Amino acid sequence: MVPPRPDLAAEKEPASWKEADCKASEVKEFTVSFLEKVLEPSGWWAVWHTNVFEVLVEVTNVDFPSLKAVVRLAEPCIYESKLSTFTLANVKELLDLKEFHLPLQELWVVSDDSHEFHQMALAIEHVRFFYKHIWRSWDEEEEDEYDYFVRCVEPRLRLYYDILEDRVPS
Repeated sequence: MVPPRPDLAAEKEPASWKEADCKASEVKEFTVSFLEKVLEPSGWWAVWHTNVFEVLVEVTNVDFPSLKAVVRLAEPCIYESKLSTFTLANVKELLDLKEFHLPLQELWVVSDDSHEFHQMALAIEHVRFFYKHIWRSWDEEEEDEYDYFVRCVEPRLRLYYDILEDRVPS
């Protein structure tokens, strides 16, 4: 899911962007604070999605500081693998190795027609989008004397949408 293109040139920024003014070293703290306001700490289901398999899990707790959820396999267990050699037993073993802590970015919130968990799903999708397309591993190593949003996020969002809309010269 690609968030709708924001009008980055708009005179008045959305409130959430104003709140996002922070240094690169504060991004994780800001993300945690954002998720704490939106996510239920337990009692919801998600699909643990990897490149190899998908399996339904129940979230029993959210460890906000680590951006991870504590999960258990849902009952009944619903599982699908892209590789015939990767079995449900392998999933259970991997889950055990991860001590049942999964990155929120690997979870897709399950929602029904009531849209009860829609905001949670959208929040996790925004975090997933940010860490996949905007954040770079070297960002925290940069100087911390500037507004991260103005210096990094805004130009990277513009570039992302320019690429998406075929406006980047070849």
